[in-house]
Amino acid sequence: MQGCLQEHARSAGFLILLLALAGRASAFLALEDTRHWFAFGDSWSATGYDESRGYKTSLQPLKTSSGGRTWLEHLSSSPACTNLYDTQHSLAVGGATVWSGARAATLPNVSLSDQVDRFEQWFVTGTKPTRPRWRPSSTVFSIFLGTNDVAFRWWTGESIAPHVQVTFPIFDAQIERLYKLGARNFVLFTIPPYERAPVVVAVNRIVGDVRPKLGASVAAWNAVLRLYALEIPRRYPGTSAKLFDTWAWFDELLDRADEYGFLNSRGWCPLYARGLYSPVVPEQLNLDECGVPLEQYLWYDGVHPTWAVHRLLAASVRQQLSRKTSESQLALPSQAELEANFPIVQGSEEEKEETAKEYRRTVLAKEDGAPQPAPAGHSDPATLFPVLG
Repeated sequence: MQGCLQEHARSAGFLILLLALAGRASAFLALEDTRHWFAFGDSWSATGYDESRGYKTSLQPLKTSSGGRTWLEHLSSSPACTNLYDTQHSLAVGGATVWSGARAATLPNVSLSDQVDRFEQWFVTGTKPTRPRWRPSSTVFSIFLGTNDVAFRWWTGESIAPHVQVTFPIFDAQIERLYKLGARNFVLFTIPPYERAPVVVAVNRIVGDVRPKLGASVAAWNAVLRLYALEIPRRYPGTSAKLFDTWAWFDELLDRADEYGFLNSRGWCPLYARGLYSPVVPEQLNLDECGVPLEQYLWYDGVHPTWAVHRLLAASVRQQLSRKTSESQLALPSQAELEANFPIVQGSEEEKEETAKEYRRTVLAKEDGAPQPAPAGHSDPATLFPVLG
């Protein structure tokens, strides 16, 4: 795979540019000085935000793939990041891709270009008096995409190398658009080790050699993204770009899941997963059929992590973007950091029982008349694989 990728890179003028040394970047905007944040991405960043309903994100119901808040919502609700409360806007959509040509029949097929269109329409040229007046010097633009671009190609048996050759010029074109619209501070996320997702592990048991092939595709994508992040300041004067290595971060978390209280880090519970993108999933949800509370599951379904994982991710993002953090520091957060800046408010047992009853009534019973118990380690590949993000 690596040799194939290199061969295509040599024949593509854009990718050849990525091999050049990047120029000196502008100093990156520290999180403490950030006043607005615009997120572009897939289900890892999607919150269900609808700008046509208003600009205050706190007034809109969350619809996520985590059973609770995403990393950006955790970040903006942290007592350490009050400067981002109601000034972060996620334009991300579950199932989104960089390239519109990477399509799946079961998903909305939203591209990065579509998300930039929304940004321009509502946050640049919009005429509503309540439109946020963001400034380039104090605004972060994050892009967390690529998982679906890779997964869709892998699922159809196509090589990722020619797809990367086509996709990254498209990626760059949208960076250029954002730059012309005022973006100066970029955060790019590598894609996580998707080959370790429960549904992929399950498929691998049936088909064999699936995980190494998918892992090679993920590595190929991330290798080009790392080079591209270095190239942004050279191509676009006055910009800075940070790379958050989600792959390394999540890989370590999967290896150390028990240290962070995840009693189930290999499977998921279908009854919890039924709340995907539902606005009524309580973070403290605890269903007896699932064995342990939602927050003690690492996986919300076969491909998406729970809100508890997003909480850890938010803490690490805060650490890496803080002005007090060294350039090379990237680590899982300490318990002290989590307790101080990302506390969990535990409800009473009575409150938890009431939330569980409400969830059964509004989500489970609504779908099929009565909730059906299912094994907590359920991992049927056909159940959730089409729902990527």
